[in-house]
Amino acid sequence: MKQIIIFIFVFLGVSVLYLITLPLQTVFTLPLTGLTHTINGLVLALIGAKLYNDSAKEAGADPAKKYFMNFFFSFGVFQLIMGLAHAVLYVNQSAFAAVMNWGYIIGHVFLYLSLAFTLMVPLELSLPGKKIKNIAFSLIAIFGLAITYINIIKPNQPFFESKTGITFFNADPLVGKLIPIIVLLSWGVSVLIFIYHGLKSRNNRLAMARSLVISLGLILLIVGGPLHDVAQTSLQFLMADILTLLGSLILASGTLLKLKSVETA
Repeated sequence: MKQIIIFIFVFLGVSVLYLITLPLQTVFTLPLTGLTHTINGLVLALIGAKLYNDSAKEAGADPAKKYFMNFFFSFGVFQLIMGLAHAVLYVNQSAFAAVMNWGYIIGHVFLYLSLAFTLMVPLELSLPGKKIKNIAFSLIAIFGLAITYINIIKPNQPFFESKTGITFFNADPLVGKLIPIIVLLSWGVSVLIFIYHGLKSRNNRLAMARSLVISLGLILLIVGGPLHDVAQTSLQFLMADILTLLGSLILASGTLLKLKSVETA
């Protein structure tokens, strides 16, 4: 309960910070996209550190929590790279397109890695000790490498709009179509597995609550992520980012419910 209260305050605090930056955009040229990615990345890294700290204190290592810890760290690095690449705007604006293109490509490598770690969690909870989770990890990782290769030979054409502070990444259409597919293969499949076990565990309220809370967090990430690619205004980008942050915090709350093998009795 203590952690959940902390997450609520973090969410409210970050949301207020976002709202404060909106009117400042009319006075200063702020890279809103970079700012929000960086803030999200820091929050995700802190969640990963919290899980690492909890795991270090526990006598027996919990594989599911370890995979979730790796997810938060990887997802956090993805957000940080996407955000910090905007720093070049204050050094050499003419180099922004090239730097942001590689920031997008390298950052997404960690996104694909986080997707691979995510899918390992429900498979480990459902089939503890089985090799299927390693196979799933490899398939998502290989798919991610394929998208990365395509993204390298078909580079992005990012554009920073100083009026709104929004960065339009302008990824190649093929890359733009493949990313939602890999997301659904990981987070979508994970949601279905968690919901299935949640409903199957009606007699165990903790197991059911854990599965459904994690599912809700993943659903918000599935919705919030693509919204970044279609945002046309600062407010729309703000809503997409808040959904992503909220999904991450809800996911973290479910993770902290002492994940163990799913009980169906």
